[in-house]
Amino acid sequence: MKNDDIIELIEKIKLGDDRSFELLSVRYKPLITGTAHSFDTTAKGEGITGFFADIRQELTYALYKAALSFDTKQEKVTFGLYAKRCLENRAISLLRKFRSEKRRESDLKKSLEKQHGSRSSFFGIPGKEAPSLEKAKEELSSYELSVLEKYLDGMRVADIAREVGRTPKSVSNALFRCRAKVRAKFGASGDKD
Repeated sequence: MKNDDIIELIEKIKLGDDRSFELLSVRYKPLITGTAHSFDTTAKGEGITGFFADIRQELTYALYKAALSFDTKQEKVTFGLYAKRCLENRAISLLRKFRSEKRRESDLKKSLEKQHGSRSSFFGIPGKEAPSLEKAKEELSSYELSVLEKYLDGMRVADIAREVGRTPKSVSNALFRCRAKVRAKFGASGDKD
């Protein structure tokens, strides 16, 4: 596909033509797939799994945003080079996000292991018995309770995320909310009736 044809597709995309984006994404599928594989390999090397499916979707969206933001009037940079840079930047951002989630999960796991995995240590109520899940239910949403039960049963954040159909970040956030809510209610004076 010639550069003029690509510019024409981009102009149509900017006008809301979905078919033109489909054609552009077919043209740039090797770039999307190659970038996704490259960053997935890096992620796997760092122990991050499940990255490839997420990154391919994100890169397709990054291509769309690149088409919308590309200045078709300038002649210094081709769309291919611009798209490559946009896709790489998005992949870098996504990898940073996954690294952060992995660190957060690791820190939470280390904290629990350090405290011998007791419920009171999870909730951060030193020297006190943790409330039962029955009493904690009053403070937690059904999603938070589901996540907490799975976590206290020994499931990893990534596994919980897959099981409940949410992102690892959503699961981590739910665990932090659980801890904060239970601490607020039970931390100061133990189990309340």
